[in-house]
Amino acid sequence: MRKVYTLILMLVVAMLAGSAWAQQPVSATMPVQQSGSGVADAQLALVQPRPISTSDLKAVSGDASVARQRAKAARKAVASIDDLTGNYVMTYKSLTTHLGDGGSSVTITKVTDDTVLIANFLTLNVNVKAKVDLQTKTITIPNQVAVVNNTYGDCDICAVNPGDGKPDRTKDVTGTIADDGTLNIDTWWGIYVKSGESADQFMVAAYGTQVTKANAKMDVTYYEDSNPASSWNVIVEQTGKNIVAVTNFGNHGKTVEIKLNNDSSFTISPQLAWEGGTTQGNFYTYAANWEGSGTYGGAITGKGTANELSWGQWVMFSTNNYYTGKMQEARIYGDGIKFEFPTLSATEFEGEGTEANPFKIKIL
Repeated sequence: MRKVYTLILMLVVAMLAGSAWAQQPVSATMPVQQSGSGVADAQLALVQPRPISTSDLKAVSGDASVARQRAKAARKAVASIDDLTGNYVMTYKSLTTHLGDGGSSVTITKVTDDTVLIANFLTLNVNVKAKVDLQTKTITIPNQVAVVNNTYGDCDICAVNPGDGKPDRTKDVTGTIADDGTLNIDTWWGIYVKSGESADQFMVAAYGTQVTKANAKMDVTYYEDSNPASSWNVIVEQTGKNIVAVTNFGNHGKTVEIKLNNDSSFTISPQLAWEGGTTQGNFYTYAANWEGSGTYGGAITGKGTANELSWGQWVMFSTNNYYTGKMQEARIYGDGIKFEFPTLSATEFEGEGTEANPFKIKIL
């Protein structure tokens, strides 16, 4: 089986130093594998600018998930730039119909009293500096080189011109800061090649971007020793008596629901974890067994405690037969979260409690 550089690498690895990126596991940076043998390396390609209008946008139904809304409500208000520092989850919507929506772990650190660095903006090694105005609750990202790629050179973050899809390097990318520290980036933006034969072609063009504080981590180890462990920021919220929503499950910005059972076990049914675009397809979560020839399918199951869920071998496999590596173990945990497993309790009985007519549970 040979590793192939496919759509995510077309979007992202083209921005970065290719060979170094290939060593990062199960993120937007990992060479995705396709099942079968004799697969030739795919050609890297950039996306040509084209007119982008509101009619091209995919329908947006409530950009913030229930988990994100509830998680935000519990956080303290931002009083200083120091309150903005920490671990976050970034999510965005794609401006092009053939590329999927995405997201990833990011970190925010203080640079000066009015400037922060957003590290891993979009994905690994894409870093941007932003001006912060806490009086007006606004954030401004000026045009700047976000990453240097070995092949294409400088790649910058730019506002997107809706009329022709080209970069507008005279316009800032701007957004607002919510009371809880969530960054809502209003401007359409893209990562473009700055000069050369591929100048003004973009790797990604996005809208509806949110950068939300994380409250937990998701750690993953791999079946192959060559793949180092990964750790991602996630947002965890219990949205029902036995349902936990995890945003950025698998580090691609999607929200996956986990069903808690009354014996402290849990179930993750196959769910969308990554929109890979038209080439790779959509990736779904599955249980796996990597011993022997290796198989996958069905729901993931595991055991949990009050502040940790852990499980064994699993995979994110796509509708176009791609997968993101053989995951050996995973766990979701955090000091500030608590998983409340459901309990069985009888609230109403029927019958008389006699041998002839014993009590029967009517309502649990």
